[in-house]
Amino acid sequence: MAPQEIKTLDQLLLVNGHQIKNYIIIGIGCFLVTSFALSYIITTSHIKHRCTIPECEDPRNSSYLTPWIKHAVPYDKDGNPETCSRYQFKGSGSCSDSSSFDKTKLVKCNNSYVFEGKETNLLTEFNLECDNKWKLALIGSLDGIGALVGTPICGFVSDRFGRKRALCLFSICCVILGFIRSFSVNLAMYAVLDFFNEFLDYGIFGTSFVLCMEIVSSRHRILANIIINYFGSLGYVYLGLVGIWFPDWRWMLRALYANGLIFFFYFWLAPESARWLLVKNRDAEAIETVKNTIKNNPKTKHVNVEELLSTTKRLQLEEVRVGYLKTLKLALTSCTLLTRLIHSSVCWLGVVFLWYGSLQQSVSLSGDKHANVVFSALAQVPGYILSGLSFKLGHKITLLASLMLCSIGSFIYYFMPDDPEYNTVRLILYLCSMMGVTSSYAVLYTSTIAMFPTPLRQSLLAFCSMVGRFGHILAPQVVLQLGEYTLLIFGFVAFAVACLAMFQPETLHLDLPDTINEAEKVGSEPVKNNENS
Repeated sequence: MAPQEIKTLDQLLLVNGHQIKNYIIIGIGCFLVTSFALSYIITTSHIKHRCTIPECEDPRNSSYLTPWIKHAVPYDKDGNPETCSRYQFKGSGSCSDSSSFDKTKLVKCNNSYVFEGKETNLLTEFNLECDNKWKLALIGSLDGIGALVGTPICGFVSDRFGRKRALCLFSICCVILGFIRSFSVNLAMYAVLDFFNEFLDYGIFGTSFVLCMEIVSSRHRILANIIINYFGSLGYVYLGLVGIWFPDWRWMLRALYANGLIFFFYFWLAPESARWLLVKNRDAEAIETVKNTIKNNPKTKHVNVEELLSTTKRLQLEEVRVGYLKTLKLALTSCTLLTRLIHSSVCWLGVVFLWYGSLQQSVSLSGDKHANVVFSALAQVPGYILSGLSFKLGHKITLLASLMLCSIGSFIYYFMPDDPEYNTVRLILYLCSMMGVTSSYAVLYTSTIAMFPTPLRQSLLAFCSMVGRFGHILAPQVVLQLGEYTLLIFGFVAFAVACLAMFQPETLHLDLPDTINEAEKVGSEPVKNNENS
């Protein structure tokens, strides 16, 4: 495309190509915030434990498995000692003699337990065994509530004060709170700080995602989405590795949040969205931002940026500049946008439930839980590759196919024989399901971004994400309370959302709508092919 043919900001960004530096800056933030946000999966995970047998061992120097333990504690169906009960000791005889225990009488553990290995987390630190186990799931649900409350508030702050300022503010506050959380003296302190950490975590991720979508052309959005999500997957892999390196949960958190010191440099490193600056009538800053973006590209050096942005602005309807609240009112009185908002929110509810439920399920699979966390994260990589099919097939069909993969994988997993020899097959099925829900999450994010106008884009995305947080809140409870039925529920939910996906408007290769009128036309007109734009 010749310089004289470049008429709009989107065309300029298309010619300018991929912004590797900005991808890396934003991606590092997503890498770190993913490890922050999902740390609760390890800090609240189950650690194998059994009752202490004071008649046979010193609680200060005992091991989880001893030669005589099979006489003292009943075993569960997986071949592990029961966690909350033991056989009553008869009061005489040797512990290695099975007759020393009355196997007709079970007694509770009396709040003294022996744990497997050296790992510590909230379970071991704050006595959350047995009758208190529900508090572990509560932490996961509180995380969802933090995201539920924080997502719309952070979205409003980002739309009102700018993507860059919001990103810097949220990130720095998050790191400070994370460090303080590692010094929690009780569960209540941990829960409160974790709530505010999640509040900010999803503000960081949402702002980063919207910023990344706004600094690239419409044709580069899907690839930018995949790249950013790859950073998130690497953050989850990193979380699993840090969990292996630091079995003490306090040091694990400190190791994670120490990397967040880089956020203090984001005031100088992070870009601002020229689209947002234009909408806010900050034309001089928008011009400077665009010039900095294209200054090293010989293809764009003869472009008159001032004239181009002026043209872009004239193409926008006056409603873009009538103010946030009035624009929001116009959007909510639009039957098309209101219906789309409700439909998208329900899809978000289902996909977020599947996503967090699958992540929570990873530490319940057979084998080493940290390794399973890493496997679960690596399964997201082909999931994002699968989401790249939307380049050719479109968002709707890719979302539908991804959800069906999740549904089928979950159903087959549930009906597999509960036998150790099938553990590898069950792990593969779980990873296929994880791959499907990962792809569907990525595609849903991208398509939602393209459905709403610039002044409200992050706020309405935040609303959809906020509704999705109810799925986040529910997921830990389902995994804990309905254990064996979890994958069956995942299968039904994925199938239901797949049915809803058939009614999504297609947004492939469409320019991001700047006005309500443009947003209403999304999906009602033939898909634009920008191959030669």
